[in-house]
Amino acid sequence: DQVFLPPREFNLMTGPHSILVMGGEGSGRTALEIQLKACAAQKESPCLLTASWRLQLSEGLDSSQQVAELLAQGMDAIAFSFLQTLVRVPSFYSSAPSWARDFAHWFVWQYLQGDHEFLLSRLSERAVPDGLEIAARLLSESPRPLFPQHAPAFILPRLTEAIKALGFEGIWIFLDGLDALYYTSPDQLEKFLNYFLSTLEYFENPAFTFKIITSHN
Repeated sequence: DQVFLPPREFNLMTGPHSILVMGGEGSGRTALEIQLKACAAQKESPCLLTASWRLQLSEGLDSSQQVAELLAQGMDAIAFSFLQTLVRVPSFYSSAPSWARDFAHWFVWQYLQGDHEFLLSRLSERAVPDGLEIAARLLSESPRPLFPQHAPAFILPRLTEAIKALGFEGIWIFLDGLDALYYTSPDQLEKFLNYFLSTLEYFENPAFTFKIITSHN
């Protein structure tokens, strides 16, 4: 448990493209995900923003509603990931052009789910004072209404522009919680992934990279 032996495709997995890795129990999926996240965290000039998208399905929704809910979860994951990075390295925000700061404020306010005070207390655990001050302001002050529509097809291209202006090369998105769903309800996992794959048309941009690691029979 102190050693990671990279699979032969590891360099390919760390590249700027999406991957799907499937493996059985004990094949090292968890270790692989930890190492991929570590690689993303170590990248500098420009950095990568990493988000953990925890998929959750609700009962009683039709397919279009399920896709909309999953997209909302993805946007929430990206917003929280940005705040996690900002509280540790506030220069990502403070050194960015004013339009990118305005967009980041609007995006966080629009898509971050949950109680803002509770989320701020979570963010404070690894924050520097300047970063925490900026995050507190973003979570407490209402932004200007920048856009008349919030459809993903409209917002995501503007998000990629803002991410680059804020100093990031792109966004690596990891799907979390798939193993738990596999062991409790394999049929639900299949449905889950079908809905998730329906959202990918919105992310057809080189700035978004998905790293998906899951189980198989």
